[in-house]
Amino acid sequence: MIGVQDSFTLACTKLGTKKPLLITTIIVASLLFGVIITGIIVAAGVSRSANQYLKSALDGKYLVAVNPVIPSDVLGFTSTAEVPSKELKQHLTDLQAQYIANQEKIAKQYSVEFDSKSIDPILKPSPFGMKDTLGNVQEVINRNSPVYQLYIDELQENWVKTANNTLTNLKSRANAKGATAYYQNQYASLDYMNTLYMPNGKDDLSKVVQPNPTGYDPYTYSVQNSSYVFTDQSLVKRYIWSVNEKRRENKTAIPVVISKQEAVKLFGNQLGFGKEPMDAASKIKWMETLQQKLNGFTYQACYRSAGEVKLIQEAMRQNQAVDEKDLISYGLPTSPCTPVTIRQDSRTAAQKRSDSNILTYQKASGTYQSEITQLLTFQVVGVMSPATSLTGTLTDLPTLVDNLLGAQYQGGAFIPNQLYEQLPITAQHRGVLQSQDSLSGADTTRLTNAGVAGAIISFPTATMAKKFIDKDTCYTQDQGGCGKPWTSQIEGANYLLTEDIGRKAFDIAKLALPIALLIAAIIMSFAMARVIIDSRHETAVFRALGAKRVDIMRIYITYSILVACIVMLSSLAIGAVGSALIETLYGAEITNYAKVAYGVFNNLGSFNLIGFDVVHMGMLMAVILAVGLIAILPPLIRNIRRNPIQDMRNE
Repeated sequence: MIGVQDSFTLACTKLGTKKPLLITTIIVASLLFGVIITGIIVAAGVSRSANQYLKSALDGKYLVAVNPVIPSDVLGFTSTAEVPSKELKQHLTDLQAQYIANQEKIAKQYSVEFDSKSIDPILKPSPFGMKDTLGNVQEVINRNSPVYQLYIDELQENWVKTANNTLTNLKSRANAKGATAYYQNQYASLDYMNTLYMPNGKDDLSKVVQPNPTGYDPYTYSVQNSSYVFTDQSLVKRYIWSVNEKRRENKTAIPVVISKQEAVKLFGNQLGFGKEPMDAASKIKWMETLQQKLNGFTYQACYRSAGEVKLIQEAMRQNQAVDEKDLISYGLPTSPCTPVTIRQDSRTAAQKRSDSNILTYQKASGTYQSEITQLLTFQVVGVMSPATSLTGTLTDLPTLVDNLLGAQYQGGAFIPNQLYEQLPITAQHRGVLQSQDSLSGADTTRLTNAGVAGAIISFPTATMAKKFIDKDTCYTQDQGGCGKPWTSQIEGANYLLTEDIGRKAFDIAKLALPIALLIAAIIMSFAMARVIIDSRHETAVFRALGAKRVDIMRIYITYSILVACIVMLSSLAIGAVGSALIETLYGAEITNYAKVAYGVFNNLGSFNLIGFDVVHMGMLMAVILAVGLIAILPPLIRNIRRNPIQDMRNE
């Protein structure tokens, strides 16, 4: 019987046989597994660094933006081509009759003549000329009718009675998943319909009477479309710069954080920082220049209420109708963002009293449209770097870092609440920024008052946030709905991408590892088979001297373990060298990309590409050992089954 120590000694002796073949086997297997180890080390490093950056960027808050799922008709988004049912037509006709009766009652109270035909009917002929079976043109809902808002109010009132996605419901679900805080953004009551961005202080009246959105990407057109969101300052604080002299001197401008893309588009040439360069080192210098020149920079927009827009339209009409004589002659603004003026008022005293009564009636009936023109001055206090769409792979680290740390928000221009509250009351323009204007579409105040509104939820870990997203919401990047009462998307930064890193690395490993295993197993099996074949005489002698089959197996299994251990050590060395080389070549560049995406350049650690994944590394070492054992078993089993006497005769 051969002991364990003797088996180890004999196995070590075997390492000296077939050296060229053994060395070749070890080199090839080590290279194969070394590449995989390099990938594991780099993926672990990226994941660890990303989590560290994200924890700092998000201040330990993993945010989920949640919005209730509300039927489109309840929000007033009915199709202009949809033909209502017979029952709905009758109901809308009744609503219009009630509305007209109420208006007549108020008009009589203020001695004002009321013409029911002046009210836009709730039903109108189909703009597409659709006909019924009798050849009559079908009627559709007229969203311009004042009765339409009554209909929407009624839908909302009925819907909220059974709604299961109020804020109370949401908090109950989120608290069970570990939520720690809730925030609510508020859209400013400005948009391209009532507020005109004034490049270089210029006012274009043609855009006032024919407003059109400049574009739809919030990170590129929010300022130009006057689309602003009030948000808690803590959610955007990493983008807010230190107060400088410009901001200390101007304490009345509305603070705003805008996107890098829109800053370049609107102010790049004006302030001289131009377009963003391509290489990472130049990006940092460029961003520092951008921050220096934009911090405290002001721009203006002009707000005009629906009533004021109508006056501009009337003044333009009067300018074109030269021969017509109007009782009131209006003059267009002669300076940027100034109101329409009255050039001549030819009304009699009685007519003025009548118009005054009409004005009082409109205010009482809710049909009055105020005539307000207000110049708004905004001050840039920060710039965020939005993430691009995820098109990169694990080999495209700059894109990956950009998507990981870049800003991800439901808007492109934010007014921090706390900075806004510090403004003097007169500079806050609450009547303009936080009011419901008739140009802004259907009023959803009833839903909000009933607690059916969106929220931003903070979780202490990404795992908790992911669990809530998966269990209780439809993730907005998924195709189609999932039947849940809320939709969600990540907010602040793409912390879920760290999971994608591991998933992509695993997907690659699933393809690469079987190939590496197959090649390594074939090579190692061939090498070990040659060693066993060349040792048949030696094995026969041991058997003749009384060694058992298990003793022979122990020697060669020990030999295979030794070879596997050499492959492990060599693979680890190659992985260490490979990952160190990648860190040397790309580490500084990736760190610069991370700083640009993060938006902070000082007191920020390196984005390391080296990490150690104990679990996956241990699994790979076990796989290498298993390959060594599997490689030797077939030739070993064949060898111990041979007749030792016949092998000795053959020799």
